[in-house]
Amino acid sequence: MAEMNLTAGNIGVLALANAEANANVLSNAAVTVPFIQDLTLDTTAGTQTYNVLNNSAAKTFTTTNTNSITLNMLVDENIFFGDGANAEQVANVGLLGSSINKDRVYFELSFEGATSGARCVTGSGFISGLAPVLNMDNAVIVSPMTIVIDGQITNTTV
Repeated sequence: MAEMNLTAGNIGVLALANAEANANVLSNAAVTVPFIQDLTLDTTAGTQTYNVLNNSAAKTFTTTNTNSITLNMLVDENIFFGDGANAEQVANVGLLGSSINKDRVYFELSFEGATSGARCVTGSGFISGLAPVLNMDNAVIVSPMTIVIDGQITNTTV
């Protein structure tokens, strides 16, 4: 058994792009979401429950999965609002602009950092759930973010 060590400091890398080919943690064209505090990949199977007359317990079967990535991050100005001068759309308009515009984003989420051979998942979806919190007790702005995944995710390596 090989544990995935969280103390390495370079795990949980999320790269976003508007072109599938650019959504790679090793690509300079991708936007890497910095300062992630926590990250969750949710692959919840849908279920349908039904009853039959000859059984006192309910029966269940699975339907399509509802997949998402949720995270909390410290807000980086260029990543959140965009740099306004980049050919890659996510970098140009930022996370907020991509959410407002309802742009499809492609992602690669590496569980073992931005190194060749690291385990990751890829797919596409839509950014939602941005909610920056400004608080006088905090020296930084923190925001949650959700990527609502559209379709399948692929388990692969970087």
